[in-house]
Parts: sequence; structure tokens; C-alpha cells
Amino acid sequence: MEMLNYRVLVPRPETRASAIIDAGSGVVTDGQIDTEGRIEVWFEGNRIKAANLRTYGQRVGQAAGRLSQRYPTIAKATCPVHDFIVVGQFSFAKDWSTYALRIDDDHTVAEWCGTTSIKSVGQKPIAVLKQTVLEMRSAIQLSSQLGTPIADAQLIQAWADTLASATYVLERELDQ
Repeated sequence: MEMLNYRVLVPRPETRASAIIDAGSGVVTDGQIDTEGRIEVWFEGNRIKAANLRTYGQRVGQAAGRLSQRYPTIAKATCPVHDFIVVGQFSFAKDWSTYALRIDDDHTVAEWCGTTSIKSVGQKPIAVLKQTVLEMRSAIQLSSQLGTPIADAQLIQAWADTLASATYVLERELDQ
């Protein structure tokens, strides 16, 4: 199984990056530095308050997904590499069957997220993940019955399947 690995970053205070990226955003890069000493970063700040992007880990995962697909978005920027602190790594299988967020600098991440403890930026409970999967599948089914298909229903279904798979993996790991 091929794994992708992205660096997880936090913008340094008083930099261009910190001015354009919302505090608490998940920020990732593939680490490629251009000839001018800049890196492309992808981020997710959850400005729309989506229920599935409430935690730091979820926002990092969303940004990583966009980066892996080079998904068109305004939530990316090219900034000097010195604008960032590397705080961890996000690794995942290309099919999203498994993924992991490793944080090496708890203090910097907690400060970036406006909290005193990294525990408060962790993953949601499994029960909430299961509920999110059910809600996504119900929305797709209802729109199909009403004859008003949701734009990108296949993408939403893929995310629901990914969440269901991740939930299953988490449950197995917690049971051991």
C-alpha cells in the first residue's frame, strides 16, 4: 500500500503566511521548495463552520486531501519556507483506507488553535463520525428520491465511504 506523507505546518507569527491563513487552520505541504525559497501550502480553516471540520485533525486531513488531488481552491498559497514551523506529519494511503496525524510540537499547535491543550484539538468520538456518515448517505438518498441530485454526489459518497472505513479502523484499534 502506497502511503503519502505531508508535513504539517503552523505559520510563524508576524509573517505573510500568518496574515493570510486563519488561526487554527490545518496547513500541509509536500515540502517541495521552489528556486526562490518558497513552498506551496494547502490549508483548511473551516470558515463555513462545517460539522465535519471542527477538529484540527479533520482540518489537516481536508487540506491533505486537496493537496493530494491538486484540487482547485483558494485555500492554498505560496509563501517563503521561513514563514512556517514544521509541527508534524500527516500520512495516508492513496485510497484513504488508513491515515495518521502525528504532532511533534503540541505547544505550537495548541497556541495556533487558541487553546492551552493539544487534547482539545484532537479527533471526534467514533459515535460522531458514524453519525456524520449516516447524515451524508441520507442526504444523497433524499436528493435522489426528490430528483434533485446533489452536485458532486459521487464525491460526497466517496467521503462517506472513507469516513465509514476510517471509523471501522479506529474502532478496531480502540478495541485492541
